[in-house]
Amino acid sequence: MPLQPDTLAPPTPPATRQPAWMALLVVALAIAAVLAHGPLGLPDRVPRLVLDNPTEYDELVTARRPGEPDHVVVSSVGRGSRLEVDDVIDLGDTWVFHFAGQGVDGIDVGVARRELVDGSWTLVVPPEVAADLAAKGAPPTPLPPGVPGR
Repeated sequence: MPLQPDTLAPPTPPATRQPAWMALLVVALAIAAVLAHGPLGLPDRVPRLVLDNPTEYDELVTARRPGEPDHVVVSSVGRGSRLEVDDVIDLGDTWVFHFAGQGVDGIDVGVARRELVDGSWTLVVPPEVAADLAAKGAPPTPLPPGVPGR
């Protein structure tokens, strides 16, 4: 049976192609955006930060930028120990470290970036951190069983 003219589909227009230069322009703009903002807009990082804790308290160490409420957890470091922490978010020219131990909220200590760089990215927990915890009634962290006292 022959097709009737009213049952024929209308012809479709040929597909239009964007010129190749437009695709290249889109790719170039995407690359420029990534380079301008860093890969995926991720924050800069410090490859390694050493926490040196000569106090008698296990310390939870967090850090933030001055004037900002949000803290980044750096790590916890045991009493009388030293710990290397890899890949820490870079907080800029001044780092405000916050310490807590034995369930007691401690103090903030500001450290200039230059001081960290000059110290090979080592933060020594200052004695005033332990003094503050002691003044707030926190007992020193007990030594693990089998470890002789200092």
